This record gives sequence, C-alpha cells and structure tokens, in this order.
Amino acid sequence: MNKCLLSIIIPVYNAERFLNDCLDSCLCQDFEGDELEIVCVNDGSTDGSLKILNEYSHKHSSIKVITKENGGVSAARNVGIKAASGEYICFCDADDFFEAHYLKDIVTIMKEQDICSTSFGARYNVPEGKHFENIREGGIQLVTRDEKKVPLSSSAVWGWIHKRSLLLDNNMYFKEDLAYGEDYYFQYELYCALYHEKKVARADDIIYNYRYVNSSSMHNKTIFGERHMKDMLKMAVHYLENLIKLESNPKKDKELIQHTQDRYCIAVQAYLFDMSLQLNDIGKIKDEIKILEMKKLYPYKIPWFNLIRIIKNAPKMMVVNYISILFPIKAYYLLWCRIVHILKKIKK
Repeated sequence: MNKCLLSIIIPVYNAERFLNDCLDSCLCQDFEGDELEIVCVNDGSTDGSLKILNEYSHKHSSIKVITKENGGVSAARNVGIKAASGEYICFCDADDFFEAHYLKDIVTIMKEQDICSTSFGARYNVPEGKHFENIREGGIQLVTRDEKKVPLSSSAVWGWIHKRSLLLDNNMYFKEDLAYGEDYYFQYELYCALYHEKKVARADDIIYNYRYVNSSSMHNKTIFGERHMKDMLKMAVHYLENLIKLESNPKKDKELIQHTQDRYCIAVQAYLFDMSLQLNDIGKIKDEIKILEMKKLYPYKIPWFNLIRIIKNAPKMMVVNYISILFPIKAYYLLWCRIVHILKKIKK
C-alpha cells in the first residue's frame, strides 16, 4: 500500500456543469495506488453534484465524498483539511481544473528537496466552453527561495501545494465568519507561517485553470454590499489584533509588521468605501466613525504604498482606490459621502 502523498480538497456546491472536468483533471496526475486522495466536500448542493460525486467515487477509490449542510466555502474547506491524510495538500474549486500530469512531479520534487510550500501559475478567466484535456505540454521546474525571490503574498489558495503539517502546526483554517476575503486572510496567515521558512518554491508553469462562470455565486455577489462591508470590518479587526501582537513582540520584524499594517489599512479602506455606498444618513456614518475611533481602527495611516500596487495589479479598481486613498482624513471622507448621496438623489 502506497502512503498518501497528496490530498486535493474540493468544496462542492451546485457545480454539476463543470464538476466532471474538475474531477478528471485531478485523476490525471500520474499518482499510483493510494498516493492520491481527492476529498470532495459536498456543501449541501441542491443540483446533481452529489450524484456525480457518488458515481466517480464508486469508480475511483481515491475520491472521498463528505456531505454536510450548507455552510459556505470556508467551512467546506476546513472539513476537507481535517479529513485529509496526505503528506501534502492543495485546493481546487469545483468549476476549475488542473492541467494534466503536473502535480505528481511537483510533489516528488518537494519531497526530494524537503520543500514546505510551492506556488504555481494559473490561467485566469477560462471561458465556460473550454474543457479539460488530457494533454501534457512540457516538463516542470521549481525555483526555490534561495535561487530567486518567491512571492509569498497571493489571494489564490488554489495556487499552492503545502505540507499538510504546515497547516496543522500553525492551526491554519479558513475564517468561517467571512463570506468575502476568506482566501485573502488565509493567504495572510500563510505569509506569516512561511516568512522565516527557506524551503519555499515556485513553478512558473500554468497548472491551474480558473474558470469565470457568470452564474456562479462568486460573480453574482454585490461587490460593495452590506455583507462585504461587515466582512471588511471583521478582517480589519483580525489584522489589528495581529498587528498589536507583532508590535508587542520583543523580536520585532519590521517587514512582517509593515505587511500586516498594509493589509489592515486596505481592509478599513474597503469598509469605509462600502459604508459610503450603503448608508444614506451622514449622521449614521459619523456615528460609525466614532465607533471605529473607539476601537482604534480609525484614523489609520494613509496607504501611499497602495498607489504603486493599484497601477501594477488592480487597474480595474484604479478609480475606486484613488478616491479612497485619503479616507483617513475625516473631512475628506465625509465630503466624499456627501457627494455620493447627492449623486444618488440625482440618479433617482
């Protein structure tokens, strides 16, 4: 019997349209015997997803199906982490798919070189009409942190393979109280866990296919809705708590403190922007700002660093980010809120 090398965790919710592609791509990774397990967590699907999962699990012993009441993607991933038995672990969304035959090679190299975590490339906005093909286009090569700087910060949890012990030893689970930003916060915790870890690598090859599905829950959510607003505030609180711990540590790490400070600023900034759109009463907005001040969440440092990040990585959000960069100045923020309210009245 082979020891399980890799556990692929797939949260599944109403994904019948693309689930076959996802599962086929996981199965075509050249693992032998019990080296691979595919942990599919059915999160209360109401379509034919569970039927597909059961059909595959009857044909393939590597597929493990767990069914739970609907609780969101974070809860489903956490169930998967706890159920996994592989030496290494990675994530895949049910409407996405891997390129064939790469994961075994990555895990083999990681095991030989005792690499803790490896990130890999992704193809974004894959159209709905593109499907998985069992084709291999080339070999794989990992660049370690010793050879070249390997970026640790990424919002895509599916873009990594980790030693399972890294997650367990650092008690790393997804925040189940977050409907938005759970990936982003998980990657922050990963950043902290890997910060002093030298055995980190990167594969520049395109291995993951991220499919843009118009009907998916991810893309139908209101970007600046009330739930998003609340979750940004929760994230800001989490970051501030970590920031206080880091600054109180005698062995202060300036880079880690700055990274946490940056994320904290972005979270509060997003909350304030959402609030300017959601609340129509300036008095209520002032009351919310007072609460933020009492919690030491406001004002915060103006995130000038974000100007460069906007230009490089977030051109679609450029206007929003440039508007909100001065939100730490209360008079400016209240002026912006008044402008928003005037525009709303004109639109009506």
